[in-house]
Amino acid sequence: MRADLRLLLAAARIVERRAPALRRHQPVRVAMELSEALLEEIDFRIEARNQMEVRNRATIFTVPLVHERFTTERTMVSTRVRGRSPNAAFRNDEPALARALAPDAARGLLGMILLDGVFHADPHPGNVLVGPDGRLALLDFGSVGRLSAKRRDQVLVVLGSLVDSDVAAVSDVLMEWAGRSGPPPPGLEQGVERFFLRYAADSGRPIRLAEAIGEFISIARENALTLPPDLLLLMRALGIAEGLARTLDPDLDVVAAIAPVVVRAFASRFAPKALATRAFRTFKALDQILAIGPEAIRRGIGRITRDGLVIQVSSADLADLPRAVRRMAEIVSLGIVVAALIVAAAIVVIAEEGQAAAIGRMPILGLSSVGLALFLSRLLRRD
Repeated sequence: MRADLRLLLAAARIVERRAPALRRHQPVRVAMELSEALLEEIDFRIEARNQMEVRNRATIFTVPLVHERFTTERTMVSTRVRGRSPNAAFRNDEPALARALAPDAARGLLGMILLDGVFHADPHPGNVLVGPDGRLALLDFGSVGRLSAKRRDQVLVVLGSLVDSDVAAVSDVLMEWAGRSGPPPPGLEQGVERFFLRYAADSGRPIRLAEAIGEFISIARENALTLPPDLLLLMRALGIAEGLARTLDPDLDVVAAIAPVVVRAFASRFAPKALATRAFRTFKALDQILAIGPEAIRRGIGRITRDGLVIQVSSADLADLPRAVRRMAEIVSLGIVVAALIVAAAIVVIAEEGQAAAIGRMPILGLSSVGLALFLSRLLRRD
């Protein structure tokens, strides 16, 4: 395997050097990450850690216990799981149980992605069993994906935009994923608009995740945007999980099944700890701006005094300028207002009821602040 991977990396270097059109896909980076992932899969100590990490977080799935004292680089021992593969034969033999387990297959994986940030990246029927207790058990943790908190927030933005068809928000996320700055490519927003017409919540058509994911990737590819590998792994896992769920119940509405997980993930962003973390980051950013602002202004004035003021105008960008300025002002003002409301409300509750009682009220405060934030955002978006 190591010899084959060295050959693959050498080929990727040749492609990146001699094929400019393919350079944006970063073939060397992809080959290196593939190499790291495959070498991790043949080290059972890494798989054992993955399995225990998912086991400690899992709620819907059963995950076997690893016996660490018998586990080495080449051997892994875990509790035996008895059961049947959740395939078409199982669905025909146990139709009622198969229909009951289908939503769990979709919700379980999405919960790992959005709530835990650690997920089984290959949940096909060969890696899943239906145990005697009627629960789904996960096997083979050689391929595990991880998402940072920031990445999970970005995925939530995309999922939430399916409700209100926020083209600008999804375009901004795609640009950030690709590491691109400046105005979006000319066809990006049109592509996102077409995507919403087909897959938004009010589109009136059944939504298949695998199909939607494929079109989403095509939008990025058509606009020369490269998605990061962790997102490609996530999208692949979602497509496999949808296939597993539809194997158990071909008539399952996967979007309706995963909706409670999306709602819970949105609500978790307004838990006291999450609110406090974001408020701290906001005030830290404001503090940095206030610290460097006067010096930056002084330097700017000095440069204008020395060199004069030169203004360059590109007419192609003028149409996007008002929207960009308005959107920046909305985000900054809304963030400051919501952060101030949350902090003020917490101080009032603690002062009136004491710290112990205040902790119990924090989820209510968070949800109230969410509602107010959404109301303010609607007002700010009006022309």
